[in-house]
Amino acid sequence: MRTNAFEYEDHYTMKKNRLKVLKANNYSCKHCGGKATIVHHKDGSKSNHNPDNLLPVCHKCHMKIHAAQRARWDVESIEVAMMQRGIDKGELAKKTGLTKATITNILKTGSTKNSTMKRIADALDYPIEVFLSADAAEKLGQLEIKARRVSIVRQFIDKKLESVTDPVLKRRFHIWIANDIRRKFNVKSYYNVPKERFDEAIEFVQQWQIPGSGKEDEQAASKELPKKF
Repeated sequence: MRTNAFEYEDHYTMKKNRLKVLKANNYSCKHCGGKATIVHHKDGSKSNHNPDNLLPVCHKCHMKIHAAQRARWDVESIEVAMMQRGIDKGELAKKTGLTKATITNILKTGSTKNSTMKRIADALDYPIEVFLSADAAEKLGQLEIKARRVSIVRQFIDKKLESVTDPVLKRRFHIWIANDIRRKFNVKSYYNVPKERFDEAIEFVQQWQIPGSGKEDEQAASKELPKKF
């Protein structure tokens, strides 16, 4: 990652303080002790050029710092979500417009840009927040708990489907109601329903009719279930 002073706001101050910090540290990399040629913004801000915020580093260590900062996604939670949705890497690649190799690399390293992870989260129908790397948790339970905290609409959907005892049918009905919400509110996911329309969305969920109230409805719903879940 090459650092160019003109990439930053107030590039004159950036250039001046960069040289000041490098000279003050005898051009020594704070990570490996090698020759420092660039500086790293400790707080990640491109506008904070205070010398205390600039860390002298070599190019190789600078690359490692940014790579470590990007590796922040919980791979196990992504895989759990893929299992829940019943899709593999190839299908996820098609849904996101990414290559299968890209998906494989993300699942291997946990590293990718926020924008790319957002596409994956949308395809899996979860808010991106639930895929943030966590130190410990039972992954499936953690995923569901985080999702409920993020969306009050999700809480009402879960409450609506409490009476459905068959877990496979419950998952199918969840997909149906989610699709209905997306169409009604013109959003990619019910997590994207604007806050000012929460009351409307909650009322919609409460009035939504659960299929399977009769034998014929239940049989019809069962026929539409995938063979493998």
